[in-house]
Amino acid sequence: MSSPACNPVRYRFGQFELDLAGRCLRKDGVRIKLQPKPYELLLVMLERPGELISRQELHRRLWADGTFVDYEQGLNVAVKKLRDALCDTADQARYIETQSGRGYRWVAKVEVSVPNLPAAEIARNATAERQEQTGESATLIKGTQVEIAPSGWTSWRAIVLGLSVIAVIAAILVARRTFGSRVQPVRAVLALPGDFQLLTTGDNAGIALSPDGSQLAFAAVSDDGRSGLWVRRLDSLQAQELGGTEEGAFPFWSPDGKQIAFFTHTQLKKIDLATNKVTIICDAHSGRGGAWLSATELLFTKGTTEGIYRISADGTNLRPVTSVQAPYTTHRWPEVLPGGKHFIFLAASHSNDSEPAAIMMGSLDGAEPKLLVHTGSAAKLVGNGLLYVSGGKLMYQTLSADEKIRDSAATVVADDVQFDTGTWYGSFAAAHDVLIYWTRPQVPARQVIAWYDPRGKKMADAGPPGIYRDVSLSPDGRLIAASCGDPEINVCIIHQDGTVTRLTDQPMSDFPVWSPDSSTLAYEIHRGAGHFGFAFKRLNGNAPERLFDKDLGSIAWHPDGRHLLMVGKNNKGMIADVSGEQIAASPIKVSASYTGRFSPDGRWLAYVSRESGRPEVYIASYPSGGGVVRISIGGGMAPHWRRDGRELYYLGSAKTIFAAGVELKHGAIKAAAPRALFSVPSIPVQWAPYSFDVNSDGTRFVVNTNLPGSRSDLVLITNWLQ
Repeated sequence: MSSPACNPVRYRFGQFELDLAGRCLRKDGVRIKLQPKPYELLLVMLERPGELISRQELHRRLWADGTFVDYEQGLNVAVKKLRDALCDTADQARYIETQSGRGYRWVAKVEVSVPNLPAAEIARNATAERQEQTGESATLIKGTQVEIAPSGWTSWRAIVLGLSVIAVIAAILVARRTFGSRVQPVRAVLALPGDFQLLTTGDNAGIALSPDGSQLAFAAVSDDGRSGLWVRRLDSLQAQELGGTEEGAFPFWSPDGKQIAFFTHTQLKKIDLATNKVTIICDAHSGRGGAWLSATELLFTKGTTEGIYRISADGTNLRPVTSVQAPYTTHRWPEVLPGGKHFIFLAASHSNDSEPAAIMMGSLDGAEPKLLVHTGSAAKLVGNGLLYVSGGKLMYQTLSADEKIRDSAATVVADDVQFDTGTWYGSFAAAHDVLIYWTRPQVPARQVIAWYDPRGKKMADAGPPGIYRDVSLSPDGRLIAASCGDPEINVCIIHQDGTVTRLTDQPMSDFPVWSPDSSTLAYEIHRGAGHFGFAFKRLNGNAPERLFDKDLGSIAWHPDGRHLLMVGKNNKGMIADVSGEQIAASPIKVSASYTGRFSPDGRWLAYVSRESGRPEVYIASYPSGGGVVRISIGGGMAPHWRRDGRELYYLGSAKTIFAAGVELKHGAIKAAAPRALFSVPSIPVQWAPYSFDVNSDGTRFVVNTNLPGSRSDLVLITNWLQ
């Protein structure tokens, strides 16, 4: 059998993982004792999932020539011990199926993970092992750095991913097993490094395969909070960061693969991959997807409550092609059909009690859109059908020649695919026979909010595990507000005794911020065509929720309790007097784009700006906006003041919480060099700016952290359309 040093591969199936390097089997992370022959039997079965392996072949593989043993009894014992270890039975086989008198077949889904080794080294190891077993020569498949032995089937241990992964990208998997002339689908889990994280939810998400399936564009964020777009050729060991795409999201390729269009918070842009020149096409506030009609024309969605628009690639000739009508409140995620005359898009409503979301087919000639299928996610056109997420499953539904959904049932391509209910975005990309998707965490509770001291020692959990984001500690230090739940997101309160109560009961409600006296919460709302904006709710008494249908998002209260710092439609800072029945907001003279805090005396504003090219923490006088001083070094976000105004805390690079001493007097700021307090590796990167808070004297920090086991995988499937 194989040498551990030659096998960097890990197999995953059900609750189990087989680590070849360590020659050990684990169930939910716990090592399972497995004797040598059952281990070797398991390895042989995993090499050829779905294939009937005869008892005679197993005899040859498990016992070398000349070994004296009762083969029949020895194999029966090995099979029984392996089944016992896997909690499997012959009568109700989940993993090993018996073909009476013939042999055994592995019947469970197998996923393969390869760590970040140079492709050449992995190929050498795989080839040497294969030659050692069979004595056969190897053939090089050009352009893939994969060596495959010429046999009737290719060993799973010879799978080469060529992975030296930066951020969150996979290289192409080349491994073919043939039964007759049919090429079988191959599925693999692609190992990811820890310095970048794929963005699959929120406003900065997005993955997209080039039209020929050879390149992947993806949005990612680094540990220091820098987000943007990357491109990786699937036959390359390197990913390329695309300069000028900071905060880029939802990329989509031109038909010739030479350009990528993408969104920032406020604009639709494109980048020429040959020259790396970035061009602004038009304004688009929180754009929701696009598609190229040709090399010179695009379809796209301008915003969260807009229809589909058509525009020339040079930014001219903008005109609508769909109009949002009740019961829907948004059209998004367009995809162009062959021929360029029709397109599909998602029609949905932000109200949870209206018509379910649906994939519609629109026409560039202005004809009324037609319903194709009810589903809650964006769809991709691949081959002669549609890929979409339904109930967490990736489905494939074929279209007829007249571009209608066929009556046949949809096929389940993959389970547990990540899906963002807030944007109706499924984290998958496909082109031809290449499919990549991001899995949904398997545990129902993904985070826990906990207390830490300034040295990073965990003091206690603040409440039970759950699905949390947007942590906000009340100024009196008694209560924690957080956004909770999925898919329905509400504002919850974690009490001092650890109990959790829900403050709101109509999704979506998120991003809570406390009033200075800890009596009231302001939060954003998203509840249908007539209810976009923010709301207030007092914790004591029976005062009803106050809704304000303003396109503003709350950031922080001013210490006077009357004014609220907000972000407007153009992602610019606004200040609003919220003490009366009417809300009047006006721009501020500070370039705060998100997350900010007023000093305890209200005369200074700590805020985050990307004017340097990445998020950094600054302080400026308020309301003049003068005397700006940069506080963070190497990236920073989520500033919080100490009660006396003499220290500022923020989240910096490597998920580390920093503190910086501050002197504010005589109209000037004097800041000390930041010092690192502690690192929180398990902080949710995509929600990092809203994942921690600190009490008024800086002695206790409340941090939202990912639970062990809430890991997701980037999965690649080839030949899935066969």
